[in-house]
Amino acid sequence: MKSPVSAVLLYAASVAFGKGLVLFTLPFLTRTLPPEDFIRLDMAAALIEPIGLIGCLAIAETLFRFAKGGAEDQARLTRILAGLAAGLGLPLALLCQVLLVPMIMGWPNMPGETALRLALLSACLGAFIELPLAYWRLTGHPLRFTAFVIGRALAQAAMLIGGLHAGFGVDGVLIGNAAIDALVILLLWRLMPGRGLPRLDPALLPAHLRYAGPIIGGGLAMFALGAMDRWFLAGAVAPAALAHYALAAKLAMALALAIQPFGLWWYPRRLAVLAGPDGPAETARFWLAGLALLCLGALAVTGLARLFVLGLFPIAYHGALAYLPWLILLVLLNELASLSNGPAYARAAGWRVLAVNLAGALVALVLYALLIPRLGLAGAIVATAAGQTCRLVLFWAETEARGRIPYPLPLGIAMIGATLVAMMALADGPHAGWAWPAVTGAMLLLVLGRAFLPPKGRQALVPGQG
Repeated sequence: MKSPVSAVLLYAASVAFGKGLVLFTLPFLTRTLPPEDFIRLDMAAALIEPIGLIGCLAIAETLFRFAKGGAEDQARLTRILAGLAAGLGLPLALLCQVLLVPMIMGWPNMPGETALRLALLSACLGAFIELPLAYWRLTGHPLRFTAFVIGRALAQAAMLIGGLHAGFGVDGVLIGNAAIDALVILLLWRLMPGRGLPRLDPALLPAHLRYAGPIIGGGLAMFALGAMDRWFLAGAVAPAALAHYALAAKLAMALALAIQPFGLWWYPRRLAVLAGPDGPAETARFWLAGLALLCLGALAVTGLARLFVLGLFPIAYHGALAYLPWLILLVLLNELASLSNGPAYARAAGWRVLAVNLAGALVALVLYALLIPRLGLAGAIVATAAGQTCRLVLFWAETEARGRIPYPLPLGIAMIGATLVAMMALADGPHAGWAWPAVTGAMLLLVLGRAFLPPKGRQALVPGQG
């Protein structure tokens, strides 16, 4: 597996499989759990995810950044980072058990205390899973990495299905997943004999915190835009409606998977393209191609999700279709911001990206507090859309400062508007209209085709280019 192409395909398979398996378990979840229990599971995930982001300590990124020399130096750094993981992860786990759990147990739609404690403990120790997996990536073992990621995903899916089928409920699933993670930690470190013994070296702590702090902060900011609305919605919205919203959000995330092949190809080379000949115009061209793919993916996900919901989910969950177009739009805006942030990543440090993400998260959080008590789920959607739009505007402002990339914004906004109307027609319960989505899809294919044509055969969709 020394071929770069093989490695990329394996890593892509691990990501797609790990995230895609969630979609395939949704029909079983909705047939097994009433909406009230479904939202308990979703609320638990909304609490575990940010703790997991902190618990991973950006340990993989630190390993990749500071690893130098040969295998011996890499193994030595891995042992030092293992000591850091213990020195930071264990106090985090103690804080969660002593302070966080008593604070949140009174919230609506919470799982049982024992299940929540074990799930949060597992999240706090996430660095002990991330570090061995990162070591395998660093030392060129993509097959081992992918096999382990897929095996863990299968074990978690089996625990979910088996636990619910056996009647263990949401608490049983959370406890089972914590047990799986404990076994994963033991097995991962057993497969790294001689390299997994932690080594305490406080000298690396300041460098790690300086490097990992912005990464963790950015991840938490993106979590705030993606899932923190559940914290504000708990108690403000009926559990059944909140379950419809949560289900629509999970289905909408399929759009991120649909655009991933383009991202795997474009993101590694976009900075070189921007710095190359005719870089701004070429960047704008591929931005337009990415947006067209996003809009086409949004149409496809809406149509397939509609068939998915009507064909496989109980009637009690069909209300998710009312929220589906709007939540897919939020995913589209998030992915469009990623398409637009190349100039910010071209800077020498990542503080600009962190600042933009924090600004978007702050806008969303303020509007969650103001709008959700008055508008409920509609307020959550408006607040998230405002936060994502803030990120887009700030990334475009960065573009102006870095070289005026000629994004065709009027065409892009028109494409998004037409796509939203088409998605609303597709998601209209059992009476979906197909005429406007078909016309919109044809127009998007035309834009995509012209964006990818060689320059001599392409009409000027991007100002200053033809």
